[in-house]
Amino acid sequence: MEAGFRAREQGRYAEAEKALKAALEEAERSGVFSPQAAVAHHALAGLYLDQGKAEEAEPHAGDALVGTMKIHGPTHPNVALALTRMAEVYIA
Repeated sequence: MEAGFRAREQGRYAEAEKALKAALEEAERSGVFSPQAAVAHHALAGLYLDQGKAEEAEPHAGDALVGTMKIHGPTHPNVALALTRMAEVYIA
């Protein structure tokens, strides 16, 4: 996942997307939604927003939000981050 973060920071979006999707697939292999899956969804949503692709970002932002709430409960600070990303999608 770190490779995806670095590529996104450097504006190499195709490379970032490939790395983040691979990280998401790896995180989802167990069949249980994990914190790593939430982070990957959150990062993919941000990546798509960086490119002006709000429609592609929306499902990832939603999955990150729902998953984060299930993992941590509704009052965890990570839920606020996921809500912010969701708001960014709807503002875009």
